Amino acid sequence: MNTLPSPSRKTLAWTFDAMRQDLRRYSRDAPLPVVFLRSIYLLPALAGILYYRIGHWLWLNRRNPLILLLFICYLAFYPLVRMYSGLELLPQTTVGPGLQVLHLGPTVIHYQAIIGSNVTLLHGVTIGVAVIGISNIGAPRIGNNVAIGAGAAILGDITIGDNVTIGANAVVTRPVPADTTVVGVPGKPVLRDNLYRGNAPVSVRGSAIVSEALEAADPHIETLFFRRGEAPLNLPTEEK
Repeated sequence: MNTLPSPSRKTLAWTFDAMRQDLRRYSRDAPLPVVFLRSIYLLPALAGILYYRIGHWLWLNRRNPLILLLFICYLAFYPLVRMYSGLELLPQTTVGPGLQVLHLGPTVIHYQAIIGSNVTLLHGVTIGVAVIGISNIGAPRIGNNVAIGAGAAILGDITIGDNVTIGANAVVTRPVPADTTVVGVPGKPVLRDNLYRGNAPVSVRGSAIVSEALEAADPHIETLFFRRGEAPLNLPTEEK
């Protein structure tokens, strides 16, 4: 898992670069001002992410009296942005560049969580602390290039490795190694990177195989997997 820069290195230039990478996760070709204006009306979660970036920089530099005053103004508008974006992301949280939250919905990220770069969240995701019945009380640490499905919950003082895919409605309370696909309640790893080879990304090939296996077991089960990054929508089939 790649480490994020220390707070002292998160300059204003770093913050703007992180915002640029956030915008590029939503559109690779459109000009950044167009993506920004589009986010106000069509991508409310992106608006919440950009607002968080500003607040995070203000939080890190709040010892300056002028910046402290701006931070207080930021907090005054935070409840409105949270309701509009459907994203609970406090300025104390550590989030790497390239965060993508798809669809409007109640997405909650605990302020003690640490999230890596190029992470994709669908609506209804909860990344929080474990408080009842679980011994590893604390907030999760999410690696880079992680994709988390709708309604999934990641709870406790655990580490999610790089390039992990977590299926919809999964409940993860144990550490997950890198290059793994996790599904179910409780979340269990079902695929590893070294099991499947080919031209398509591992997460896409793995999702296709899991979907086919579930449909073979029960044709009434409809399993939704999503792409991570720029993976193609048409899932390739396993070559024989």
